[in-house]
Amino acid sequence: MSPGTYLLKRREAARVSLDLAAVAFVPWGRPGDIIARIGGEQMTGANFDPAVRAADIVGDVDLITMVRTIACKLAALEADQRHVDRTITTCLARIVPIDVEIYDALVALQFGIDVPIPQICRECGCSWHRPCVDRVESGLPGCFAEYGCSWSASDPNLCTACERKAAELEQESVDAS
Repeated sequence: MSPGTYLLKRREAARVSLDLAAVAFVPWGRPGDIIARIGGEQMTGANFDPAVRAADIVGDVDLITMVRTIACKLAALEADQRHVDRTITTCLARIVPIDVEIYDALVALQFGIDVPIPQICRECGCSWHRPCVDRVESGLPGCFAEYGCSWSASDPNLCTACERKAAELEQESVDAS
């Protein structure tokens, strides 16, 4: 799995839009600096966006424009067009349940660095440290129990939550026939 695919799967599993993920970066610093860090580029020359930079200087950035710009940078991350450091992934992890160590390992693997391949669910991207969590009514009114997923007995690259979802979809298609 590529680092971008991992980010995409985790964001989609959490049902978080790119715009909502971008909101995590809004209170984090000066808008021009945020956009430059996520984009992996300097705000000069061909990459210079005068509207964003001018607004940054006066401190009055249109919030919607900033969120959409950051969302575009995050989409580029998910498309593996660039990679970021821990500062960005740690900020992103405030909204999207990603495992920063797994992202770093996937980036290292992509660059040919020999690191252990992390175990990740091929469907939702969950891992041992960031499992899917099911919330189940415990039988007492208003009380719930939470259960983390584990690895499928039949497929080591599939978590039990995704295995269960696939079985439910298969059963629905059989019932519809």
